[in-house]
Amino acid sequence: PELPVRVATDLEAVARSADVISCATAAKEPVILGAWVRPGTHTDFIGNHERKNRETDTDLVVKSRVYVDSRANTMNEAGEILLPIEEGRITEGHVIGELADLCSGRVGGRRTAGEITLLEAERDELKAPDIVKRIWKREIAEVSKYIENAQANGWVPKGKYKYEL
Repeated sequence: PELPVRVATDLEAVARSADVISCATAAKEPVILGAWVRPGTHTDFIGNHERKNRETDTDLVVKSRVYVDSRANTMNEAGEILLPIEEGRITEGHVIGELADLCSGRVGGRRTAGEITLLEAERDELKAPDIVKRIWKREIAEVSKYIENAQANGWVPKGKYKYEL
């Protein structure tokens, strides 16, 4: 299917309104700030592979349920996770599990619709479009369950929100 793509000229405004934020840059400093990310957003960071560089700030990592593609790779080269550990804001235990564990059900996903999720991916194979599409479909399915529940309970109007891929 076709997905609409647009160039963002105001990154903060776009991040504040996004349901999903995917970041694949060679940034040395954060380009997505935790203060910009609203409850219920899924974020993923797949561009940086340096211990001292990162695409997001510590605040986002602290307030997110964090998953990784590989604990070993993450704890060796992911500045997004290593720098908050170095700062004493999180421990290695803040990482809920690996993506494979999440997909297989060995670790849980979101516990509430308002939780922010963060995927830190260091392996190049996760950047392949078919893998990204599968992750996206799973996320959309999860968000759709929360929306259906909210509509069934009268918290949001029926038909106002619809997620599909």
